[in-house]
Amino acid sequence: MRRRKNFGGLFFLLVGIAVVFGLSSTGCGEKSSQTGKTEETRKTEEKCPVWFKDADKDGYTDGTTKVSCEKPSDEYVSSATAGDCDDADSSRNPGRAEICDGRDNNCNGQIDEGFNVGQICTVGVGECARTGQYVCNQDGSGTQCNATPGTPTPEVCDGLDNDCDGQIDDGVLLVFYRDQDGDGYGYANNSTQACSQPTGYVSNSSDCDDNNPNLNPNTIWFKDADSDGFYPVGGSSVSCNNPFAPNNATYVAIPGGDCNDTNPFIYPGAPLNCNNGQDNDCSGNIEKWAYTDQDGDRYAPNNISSCVDVVSFPGKITAGQELGYNDCNDNNPNVNPGKSEMCNGIDDNCNGQTDEGNVCGVAGGAGAKVSAGGYHTCAIKQDGSLWCWGRNDYGQLGDGTYSDRTTPVQITSGVSSVALGLYYTCAVKTDGSLWCWGDNYYGQIGDGTSGWGINKNTPVQIMSSGVSSVALGGAHTCAVRTDGSLWCWGRNDYGQLGDGTWTDKNTPVQIMSSGVSSVALGDFHTCAVRTDGSLWCWGYNYYGQLGDGTWTNKNTPVQIMSSGVSSVALGGYHTCAVKTDGSLWCWGRNNYGQLGDGGGWKNTPVYIMDLGSGGGGAPSIRDESSFDNREQKQANIEQAQTRYGCSSANIVFYVLHLFVPAFILFALLKRRFFVRN
Repeated sequence: MRRRKNFGGLFFLLVGIAVVFGLSSTGCGEKSSQTGKTEETRKTEEKCPVWFKDADKDGYTDGTTKVSCEKPSDEYVSSATAGDCDDADSSRNPGRAEICDGRDNNCNGQIDEGFNVGQICTVGVGECARTGQYVCNQDGSGTQCNATPGTPTPEVCDGLDNDCDGQIDDGVLLVFYRDQDGDGYGYANNSTQACSQPTGYVSNSSDCDDNNPNLNPNTIWFKDADSDGFYPVGGSSVSCNNPFAPNNATYVAIPGGDCNDTNPFIYPGAPLNCNNGQDNDCSGNIEKWAYTDQDGDRYAPNNISSCVDVVSFPGKITAGQELGYNDCNDNNPNVNPGKSEMCNGIDDNCNGQTDEGNVCGVAGGAGAKVSAGGYHTCAIKQDGSLWCWGRNDYGQLGDGTYSDRTTPVQITSGVSSVALGLYYTCAVKTDGSLWCWGDNYYGQIGDGTSGWGINKNTPVQIMSSGVSSVALGGAHTCAVRTDGSLWCWGRNDYGQLGDGTWTDKNTPVQIMSSGVSSVALGDFHTCAVRTDGSLWCWGYNYYGQLGDGTWTNKNTPVQIMSSGVSSVALGGYHTCAVKTDGSLWCWGRNNYGQLGDGGGWKNTPVYIMDLGSGGGGAPSIRDESSFDNREQKQANIEQAQTRYGCSSANIVFYVLHLFVPAFILFALLKRRFFVRN
């Protein structure tokens, strides 16, 4: 089969090529930028106009142009003013006025010029003021500050405008007044306003004289009508001016207590005068003539009286109330001309003799333990029974009576140790219980009672167990328990209990909680030896008997020796201790040489002698205490030696007045006898 040739396809191909060529060569008069155009085409183009693009139809072009014989499009116009910065927005061109909208409306290259956009701005006043920036209004007509004012608060005085009314501290400022003289009171005519008190100003305006710090509403005036320097009871008043006018008064402080403000010779501390019947020294007592009576036994040492206030008994006794004179020991109420002589080595009745009248006739038994008090004695037999005798006016014997005993009386049994004070007694039993009886004026018995006449004439149990030893002073008591604790009670006016007070105690008070091996008591001071060998003392220290280097009383224990003490013994006003190396040390009062160091009071321990290795037991001492009144005893001994001693004058006296007459009488009798025979 013969293949048919396709001439139709070839025809259409030739036609398409011709059309394309024809369109590209004619161009419908448009200017072409392509090279290779013909000279005839360029000449044709030069005769066509220039069109300006003005898309927003505002009469301004952004500079875009076209050359065309025909209007290229609706966006182009034949003429337009150059400088349009946004050809899509007719509201933006060089002919527009700039508004505040964040755009360049007048196409000058600046945005919102002349509106201060972004600059700092402030709204509100006082504490409501806030800082922001200027921003455009919504209508673009101007700017506004973008900050919001704070909320006002009530005005307070702090130097700020809290309520935001433009005024600072309005209505809340405080008024202060000048205080020129610095007395704390201001002057009403000189004031200032401030939130806080300025220097030199005060809040009150009551000063009556701002140039004198001594005159103000708080000035105390003292009435002194008689100008003796003392004001009477009710004679003081607070005022700016003298409230006692026309009477004399002063605002300079003076003592009070004037009991007679009309008499300049009567005032507190004035000289005593027993001849005008007045209370001259304003003590509350009319002065009286009186005799010395230190021990309160109503016997005076002599018949010389003095003018005194009747407030110091014992010490003084009003003239007319004394029982007598010639008290030979005015420090001991049990020694005076009205007492009976006792066997105690003391001139009890002040007749110049000691233990006269055969008052000493008691002998001790073998193996007995004996202790002597002021005027009574107690002994423990080997069977543990306790026997006492002697003075008993305070019940110190413990036999249930107040009658003196001249022979031993059995008191109790099962006793291991006994200690005697001035007018009272304590005993430790074998079961560790402590019993006391006798004088209890200062609570020295320890049973919770005290006072005048509150004495005990039978043993009273103070501690039920655990007591190892007891010691008695003039009127205070100390006990050492088996646990090493120290307990004291009784009189405490010199701090002799050691509890940190000056108050008497009528029940045991713990002084040291442990570590005490022994205790010793003087009249008004106390010493304890601890298990570590240290020595501690406290109480009365007028004579230096504590040994701490002072003369001052102490009401708590003071360490005297840090170690090495084995025992201590106390007299009335001096102390001696034995150390473990055998040395003896003493201190305190030394008016009779009782320290043994050659004389003079000592307030620190002084070495006396060597007792030998180990030191032995505790020394036993007594001195001029209220127990035995050694001062008077020594005076009596010296007096007796002078009257009856062995001096050469006394020997001649005895020979001439006794032996010679006796020899003559013997010779005469012998002669007569021989003649008769």
